[in-house]
Amino acid sequence: MHRDVRKPQVVFTPKSLLRLPAARSPSEDLTRGHFEEVLPDGGARPDDVRLAVLCQGKVFYELDRRRTEDELGDVAVLRLEQVYPFPEKRLLDELGRYPNLEEVRWAQEEPENMGSYGFAHAQLHHKDALPDGIRFTHVAREESGSPAAGSATLHEREQARLIESALARPAPPWRS
Repeated sequence: MHRDVRKPQVVFTPKSLLRLPAARSPSEDLTRGHFEEVLPDGGARPDDVRLAVLCQGKVFYELDRRRTEDELGDVAVLRLEQVYPFPEKRLLDELGRYPNLEEVRWAQEEPENMGSYGFAHAQLHHKDALPDGIRFTHVAREESGSPAAGSATLHEREQARLIESALARPAPPWRS
């Protein structure tokens, strides 16, 4: 609002997040805070974490709810709010908080051939950004020409499987 040039703000978000209390931020975050490329897990105890799940968007809220319900203390769920330029240093700093980390898993709702997985994989796996001994796996819907299943029932089944697989210990055999 302090600029002479006015640009419209376009927010691409599901309506469910507009109504979700957990997705709201206090106004102080907008006035005193700054943009965070990576949002840390506020509930996990760093010494207990063995699996860090990276995600974007609304799937975070389902993963976080399920992790809390199932009392999965060895899982941290981190949100990647910026993909490009990839916040490698910020993400590695956050992952460095977990001294017993064994695996980093990318979880996305989109099919495997869509979404940010391919780019994140290149940044973390191919560039050897992760420390030795830490596996990098992923969970996503099967490759598809369409981002949606086309059936609410099928979508719910796929979503339940995705959430279960994202939090599974050890890594699910159907994705790595």
